[in-house]
Amino acid sequence: MAIGMPELVTGSLEEYEETALALARDPQRLIALRQKLEKNRDASALFDLPKSTGNIEMAYERMWQIWRSQQQPTAFSIERV
Repeated sequence: MAIGMPELVTGSLEEYEETALALARDPQRLIALRQKLEKNRDASALFDLPKSTGNIEMAYERMWQIWRSQQQPTAFSIERV
């Protein structure tokens, strides 16, 4: 979903296998999906490694702050840079 390709999302192992087999049997569909992936990756945060790295670093910093202040672990979210 993060890359804008909901047609590849499956709800079970069986659906996953069916999708994989369908793609293996339909080379034109597979080519179209690869082209869509190439097009979508530049606009997706999923492939923005500097941004992802910054978000992970912020999460680690927040966890460190929680630990140093002797707070109980708690859920938090990170604003995307």
